[in-house]
Amino acid sequence: MIGNTIFVRGIAAVLIVLVHVNLVHRPDLDQWWPGGYWFAPLFAIPVPLFFLLAGYATRYGAEPKHTLWHRLRRLVPPLLVWNTGIVFLYSGVRVGSGEWILFLLTGYWYLYFLFVLIQLYALQHFLARFGWVPEPRHLFLATAVMALVFFAIAELMLWTQGASAEFFESVLNRTIFPWALFYCGGMLLRQDPKWLRAIARRRTVLAVLTVAGYLLFVAELRAEDARFGYNPLQQFLMSGLIFKTCAILLLLSVLARRSESPDTSTHGRLLAAFGKEAYGIYLAHVPILLLVLGLYDRAGVQIPFSLEPPVLWLIAVFGAWGLVKIVRRLPGGWPGWLLFGIRGGK
Repeated sequence: MIGNTIFVRGIAAVLIVLVHVNLVHRPDLDQWWPGGYWFAPLFAIPVPLFFLLAGYATRYGAEPKHTLWHRLRRLVPPLLVWNTGIVFLYSGVRVGSGEWILFLLTGYWYLYFLFVLIQLYALQHFLARFGWVPEPRHLFLATAVMALVFFAIAELMLWTQGASAEFFESVLNRTIFPWALFYCGGMLLRQDPKWLRAIARRRTVLAVLTVAGYLLFVAELRAEDARFGYNPLQQFLMSGLIFKTCAILLLLSVLARRSESPDTSTHGRLLAAFGKEAYGIYLAHVPILLLVLGLYDRAGVQIPFSLEPPVLWLIAVFGAWGLVKIVRRLPGGWPGWLLFGIRGGK
């Protein structure tokens, strides 16, 4: 097993909130908290980690006909509700424009994750229905090649055409091409546990590769900024693919000996609490963050610059977690289904 999956989801949830706090509050990568460029590579981990966990939780092969419907019922209503609200209230995009239509159909900003997950679930379901169920390792290798080609093209465009490479970050991030590798990796680990055991035995090698990938990633981010004055690509640099793949495998190798029993430490219980509501935290944290920033500006509250990111981070994490808990207790079940794909009390 992947250690305590709830614990891993908790790590991914708190990291993704910190990523978005920085994106909203400190757009320049060198000013991100904490550590600027030196911490930025860690921010590349949560989204692929979420995809890996989604694949790990998926049953491989033919599934009951109703499985896809149950998944869509959990994903589509929250995507429509949160996305519509954010597109109309916060996006600043002209209604009716091509960009507006793209965001409305595929998810604005961070909500692309749900759109990609819908694609992966639907593709897996229909391929299985038509009897095409390749071996997990073959599927993983195919998606690895697909990811390498995707990242190589993005890298080539970056260094030959500059800002044009932003197309990969703003549009092609909504496709399965850069993410299927992690989703299928999760399925492989679930289907054939020997791979997880092999990873656990190679922690030292993974640690060395992770450090090397980290240094390459930082160097490329700095070179990108030096050449273009900003970072047109952040998620899809080839050095980033190397780093986040090795870093995720290293994390899994470290957690491989953890049982599924709850962690009794304070931080373990807290991460487990966030992990149980990771989906709701992911959906709600950005609207809460934007609302708090609006109130913050209107009230003229002054917080030292160095303390603003951690304060906003805590507010967004606990605010989103608290909102999910409140919605779960509402009678009728409809608010929970529309906002978080859950029924009240479940």
